[in-house]
Amino acid sequence: MKLLITILFLSSITPFTIFAEEVKPPEKKLTLDPKVLFEDDTKGIDSLFKNMIVVQKKAIERKNKFILLSNLSFDFSDNPKTIYSASVGAGYALSDSLEFSFSYSPYIIANERASVRAVRKLTLENGDTADLKAPDPKWQAGASLLWAFAYGKDAFGPYSIIRSDTFLKFSASKIQYAGGLSGNCLSLLVGKTFFVSKYFNFRFAAGFARQTSFINDISQATTIGLIEPGLVWFL
Repeated sequence: MKLLITILFLSSITPFTIFAEEVKPPEKKLTLDPKVLFEDDTKGIDSLFKNMIVVQKKAIERKNKFILLSNLSFDFSDNPKTIYSASVGAGYALSDSLEFSFSYSPYIIANERASVRAVRKLTLENGDTADLKAPDPKWQAGASLLWAFAYGKDAFGPYSIIRSDTFLKFSASKIQYAGGLSGNCLSLLVGKTFFVSKYFNFRFAAGFARQTSFINDISQATTIGLIEPGLVWFL
C-alpha cells in the first residue's frame, strides 16, 4: 500500500517538474542608441551629397577686412529723366555679416524720357509750350550699411556651383544737382554676392529709393526703382 502511494505521488509531481524545466526566462530586449545609428548612416553618405546639402557654410571669412566697391546704378521712375551712374567706394567688414561703406558717384548720365518730348508738343491755354524741366544731377555721395543674413549656393549649369550670400543694404546719400540745388536719397535694396574668388567677387542688388527731385523748380519726394550690379574686393 505504501509503495502504491509513493508511485502515485511521484507520478503526480513529474509533469510539473518537466514543465518547470521547459520554461525559459524571457530574452533581454535589445535597444539601439540613436547616436550609433546616426553615425553609421553618416559614414555611408557620399561626400558629394554632403557637399550639396551643407548650404550654410560661408565662402570666406571677411570680418575685419577692408572692402573696395564699384557699382553701376539704373533707376526706374516717373521722373522726367532716366539716371545712369557709376560709383566707387570703400568700407570695412565689422563682422562676417555686417559691412559699412562710403561711396561716391562722380559720373552721372541723365537722359530725357520720351514722355517729356511728348509734353513739349502740347500748348497751354496762355499759348506757351508745355514743358517738364528737371536739373541734371552732378554727383552723389553717401554711406551704406549691409547685412548678409543668409548663405547658400547657386548652380550655373549642371557642373558649376558658386557660393553666395543674400543681403539687405540700407543707404543714405546726398545728390548735388545743376544750378546749386541739392537733395537727399534713402534706399533699401536686397541682393546677392557671388563669391568667385578669395578677393574678387560679383554683387547684384535691386530695390527702391526715396529721393528729392526737382521738376519745374518745385522740390518733391519721389519713389524710384533701382538696379545695382557691381564688384567687391575683400582685402
